[in-house]
Amino acid sequence: MKRLKLLCLMLVAAASLGTAFAVSPAPDGLPARAALERAVARFLSEPPASMPEPGNWALLVAGLIGAGAIARRRLAS
Repeated sequence: MKRLKLLCLMLVAAASLGTAFAVSPAPDGLPARAALERAVARFLSEPPASMPEPGNWALLVAGLIGAGAIARRRLAS
């Protein structure tokens, strides 16, 4: 994830030089550089995925242990 963000930042920096890329109008009328910068800004401004709380993980593990214990008791009978 960090490598992808770094790559995007490097592309934006290279595009801002102006000599490395030819700027041609995009289909929506914006220059290609502006469209690229807008896409990268949208990608970088999104919040990261949320992480479950430790209590949720504990409940999940307890449920799996309970289901395993029930399955084991049924097989033993």
